[in-house]
Formats: sequence, structure tokens, C-alpha cells
Amino acid sequence: MARQVARTATDAEDLVAEAFARILDVLNRGGGPTTAFRAYLLTTVRNLATTSNTQDRRLHLAPDVDLVFAEQPRMPSIDSVSDAIDRSLLAQAFARLPLRWQRVLWHLEVEDLPLAEVADRFGMNPNGVSALAYRARKGLREAYLDADRAIPDPRKRSPRPMADAA
Repeated sequence: MARQVARTATDAEDLVAEAFARILDVLNRGGGPTTAFRAYLLTTVRNLATTSNTQDRRLHLAPDVDLVFAEQPRMPSIDSVSDAIDRSLLAQAFARLPLRWQRVLWHLEVEDLPLAEVADRFGMNPNGVSALAYRARKGLREAYLDADRAIPDPRKRSPRPMADAA
């Protein structure tokens, strides 16, 4: 159980040691399990891992955001028709956005300008631009899905009416 919920082998060992120490402390005080010790131990390990992971999430900060979000190498696409349809849908969705959303997405995503520079161009603070970009991305996703739904699926053709035999 500890190996499944811990990030490293050392963390798993620490979880098991801490679980046994806590159970021993509870037993010395007259509490603890009288039956199903294994289930009690596994639950203790799982609870310690949850607590540890929650605390770790709060404590570990990314040293450099650019390193965390470094662009991954992309595999070339095999299906050029599908890529062309995706590009077309994306262009349609982008064109449906309000001009302000288009501009903020263009500056941040295409031109890759820093948030502070975009904030200066828009006369806003960086947090405001970040919130605007969040709404614009959400709007772009919704517009893309709407455009995709508008394309008829060739696999779902309606049956042709039968010609009357004369």
C-alpha cells in the first residue's frame, strides 16, 4: 500500500515507519484495533500519505514557471486532412470571439509576449490580463466545440427514401 501511494521508495518506508509508530502509540494508550490489524494499518498508511501529499502540494513551489511549462516536442501528424479540418475549425472559432479576446490570445499565445507587456498594452494590471486570457481561452474552447458540432458526421447519414415502384 505504501509503495502505491508514495512518490518514492524512501517516502514509502517513511510512511510505514510513521504508521507503525502511531499505531504503537495508540496501543500504548489503550486504544487501537482489537481485530483487523492489517486493515487498520493500511488505513493509517493511506491517511498519512494523503496528509503528506496535501502538505507537500502546499510547500513545493515551482522554481521557474518556464521550466514547468516548457514546450514538449511535437510528433508530426500523419493525417493531414484531419489537421486541415482542425485548423479550419480553430480559425472559425477564433473569428467568433470578441475582438478583445482575440487580441489577448494573439499577444500571449502567438506572439508569446510576457504578461506584463500585454498588461501595459491593454492598460490593465497583469492579474486582469490573466483573468481576461482565462475567459478568452474558455470562450475559444466553447466556440471550437460549437464549430465541430456543426460539421455533419458522414457516418450518420439519414437513409434515402425508397423510390416508389411504378
